Amino acid sequence: MNPVPDGEVDRLLATLESMVVLLRSSDEPFWADWIEHARNEIQRRDAHGLDRLLGAYGGMGSLNDLYLGREAARFDALKDDAWLIARDLRAELRGA
Repeated sequence: MNPVPDGEVDRLLATLESMVVLLRSSDEPFWADWIEHARNEIQRRDAHGLDRLLGAYGGMGSLNDLYLGREAARFDALKDDAWLIARDLRAELRGA
């Protein structure tokens, strides 16, 4: 993922790390592992991590269906930020 700005990648990595911490503290190991796997790929500059991350957002039982109780607003903000950044990074990589 060399052509994308490092600042945006760093911002995404920080957002994903916050999501992982929140998911683990909310006893959501499946999604914490999923996001962590995507984060690790993105950190290695493997564009597949962006696809993995964005793939978590669609369909029944997706990340969008997750409700974390009193942490819901914070998680939703992180989740929305991560999606927007990842979408934009993927578009840059594809030359859109």
